[in-house]
Amino acid sequence: MSKQTDLNGEAVEEMINDQMLVCLNNGYGTRLNIYKNEMSCIDLTLVDKNIASRCEWTVDESTSIGSDHFPITCQIDIGFKIEQGYIPHRWVFKKADWEKYVELCKEIGSLSIDNEQSIDEINGIVSSSILLAASQSIPISQSFKKQINVPWWNDKCSEAIKDRNRAFKLLGRTLTMDNLISYQRKKAIARKVIKEAKRESWRQFCSSIGKETSLNQVWMMIRKMVGKYKPPHIPVLMKDGINAISDIDKANMLNKAFADIHKGSHLEERFKKRKEEVLKANKNVLNQKEQNMSIMDADFSMSELKRALNNTAYSAPGSDNLCYVMFRKLPDNVLENILSLFNKVWNEGNLPTIWKGATILPFPKPGKDATSPGNYRPIALTSHLGKLMGKTHSSEIKLFLRIYQPSKGISNRI
Repeated sequence: MSKQTDLNGEAVEEMINDQMLVCLNNGYGTRLNIYKNEMSCIDLTLVDKNIASRCEWTVDESTSIGSDHFPITCQIDIGFKIEQGYIPHRWVFKKADWEKYVELCKEIGSLSIDNEQSIDEINGIVSSSILLAASQSIPISQSFKKQINVPWWNDKCSEAIKDRNRAFKLLGRTLTMDNLISYQRKKAIARKVIKEAKRESWRQFCSSIGKETSLNQVWMMIRKMVGKYKPPHIPVLMKDGINAISDIDKANMLNKAFADIHKGSHLEERFKKRKEEVLKANKNVLNQKEQNMSIMDADFSMSELKRALNNTAYSAPGSDNLCYVMFRKLPDNVLENILSLFNKVWNEGNLPTIWKGATILPFPKPGKDATSPGNYRPIALTSHLGKLMGKTHSSEIKLFLRIYQPSKGISNRI
């Protein structure tokens, strides 16, 4: 504790009394004066009197984080129920045993599919067979990275930080001029090493930028350089005086906000009127089907399916947890089952139930208040099987337009 009393301390004490606050400090030092080798309690932790008895206050001397102030940990037991957040299952394709995956798919995919079965049953058989082979050959990661990795960090940075921390601990045990100079030198070296690592990493990235580099990649690199990291957590949402604290309440509030936007209640009257006219004019469009033996009504072929597969890229899977990467590795006998499913869907005009659903991920809009449900942008993760059928149909339409309407340039806009 400090042995001196000054006007600043008296002002803080008066403020504590007026606001009825409690100081959690227990007399343990929070700062080391490296020139006098003395501990001081310059860092104060003030809380409301109603929660002071539930607080546990400690000082962490295991690290200095490059400062002469020690980190302070304050734990408050206020009886809140901590909910386990959503942790997605992520396939680790870099460690996949693709040879084993192909062999398992050949064995499982050899099962014949009865075309008399319903679309949902066939889709379930195809999906479960692929997932069964994937679960035995592709590892799964179920957690987020706890450590924030920046692209410029290297072994030299780690070693410099360790040397600086060792010098600081030695100075805290024995205050000598040599130890003080050594700590100041190691601290300056660590700062210089980190600065040079940042500069070199940024130069390497800038030298790799070309015409094919998207603006999104540049901004992602900038965020990584400064160590920006957004944990998968949505704060308490507030709307019309109602607070959503639990995950279920947050999901319901976001669902209502997204539904209001989809209804078009925010549109101007002229846009609402136009929307109603279009819906009325195309009321029964999904029920219309003409049998004119056109090439566009023909079944999908294996070449069209493989062409669509070649145009797929990695993206997050839907609720069925199937990915394009798995489809590209499938043997022909399993692709035949997928093709049979697509043609059955195409001829009957019905979609599998799971294709109609989506996993909605809310992302906060940059620079907006994250506590307002209207400031979130929904991203829908749908089944890759359903999207693959859409890509197959799209490639067929493009080919048709190139052959029969080459001069209109419509295919490039699909």
